[in-house]
Amino acid sequence: MIEKDQVVEAIKSELKMREKSVLNKNAFEALFSAFSNPIVGLSKIFIGRSAALSKEEQRITQDHILDLLCEIDVALSKMSDSLQSY
Repeated sequence: MIEKDQVVEAIKSELKMREKSVLNKNAFEALFSAFSNPIVGLSKIFIGRSAALSKEEQRITQDHILDLLCEIDVALSKMSDSLQSY
């Protein structure tokens, strides 16, 4: 059985692996938005970093939740099949 601490640690680990690419993507978006609106571009560079990481953490968490739901569904289906065979 998976413990909550294991799931939290897996999310943190995956976020750490993705952090550099998320921040690079945020920097490129900020750079391109700076041409049309420099203030928004600068704020995205400084404030948007934490928002980008937070969004990515939410995506990773959703992925883990979906995986767990799929595992629960498979387990329930197996249990249902074994009960029907009686």
